Amino acid sequence: MQPEPPKADQPKRKRRWFQFSLRSLLIFVTLLAVPMAHIGWQAEIARGRNDMREQLEGRGAIFLSDGVPGLSHPELSPSWLRRLLGDEDVPYIWIPPRERLDLEVHLEEVRRVFPEAFVVTSELPPVG
Repeated sequence: MQPEPPKADQPKRKRRWFQFSLRSLLIFVTLLAVPMAHIGWQAEIARGRNDMREQLEGRGAIFLSDGVPGLSHPELSPSWLRRLLGDEDVPYIWIPPRERLDLEVHLEEVRRVFPEAFVVTSELPPVG
């Protein structure tokens, strides 16, 4: 009777991580970049609106959170994503008359940045 030869230890299998092709990686990065670019674009809009609001408030403008029925445009209010990024709905803006001459050129920009707002440049401040 011959003794059995010693069994060789089985080599341990190395743990394999996910494998993917370069093409898959490029597709994934592209698909991820599109929504991230949209979020960045919306964040830039929200930041611009907040900067203009601070600038106008520094000049004495009043921003009311209660809209004027029939005059404000709630359908143009910021989306849920921009609200998440810190943007607010501004349905009514009153600009004092002493600042009106300085803002006459920029009034169209104010209306473009705040499309949902009813912008007033009258002598009387808003009631409320």
